[in-house]
Formats: sequence, structure tokens, C-alpha cells
Amino acid sequence: MNKLTLTKLVQQHCKLTQKWAVVLYPDPEVEHNFDELRMAVPFLKINTDDDNDDTQAVADGLMIVLCDSEDECWQTFEKIRGDDKPECNDYDGPCHVYAWTCGPDGEILTENT
Repeated sequence: MNKLTLTKLVQQHCKLTQKWAVVLYPDPEVEHNFDELRMAVPFLKINTDDDNDDTQAVADGLMIVLCDSEDECWQTFEKIRGDDKPECNDYDGPCHVYAWTCGPDGEILTENT
């Protein structure tokens, strides 16, 4: 038997594919409306007709963004408003989104709390 946590699953996927990842979760203690969530995570597409709509990820309470490069990973991470206010997002509302990054070696690199 092999038990996997979400963290281990992301780490293994990054190692196998040599991808970078950003994992994000909206604060479950706060009821978010979509407008606030879009300001905290500006790259989310919610309730669109786009094939890349993120409404299901929001409903699931988490999203894993796989990135092709280190630069793309850090650019994505720096847009997310967590407890640590990123330089690339001046949103200052009630919605905070926890996020962490994983490198292609499967190591967790940083988090925004």
C-alpha cells in the first residue's frame, strides 16, 4: 500500500515531468465571492466560456498550476495574494490565498504565509 498526500503527489509529478508547480488554496475559513478571488489571484478565469475556465478548481478548493519554466513559476506565485503581500499584487481585501511552489527536483521551495 502506498498512501499519497497532495503534497507528495505534486512532488512526484514535478520530479517525473521535470516541471515546476504552484499549488494554491483559498482560505477555507473565509467565504469568498468570485470578484474578491479574482483580485487575489488575477490569472483565474471564473464563469467564462473559455476552455481554461477555473470554476471547478475554485469549487474544489485548490488548484495546481504546472509551469514550463522557473520564471513562469515565480511570475505565477508572485501574483497570488496570501498573508505575505506580493509585490505584483496590491489587492488588500479579505480574500487571501495560500500558495506554495515545487521545483522539478520535487523539493518544496517557498510558501506565501
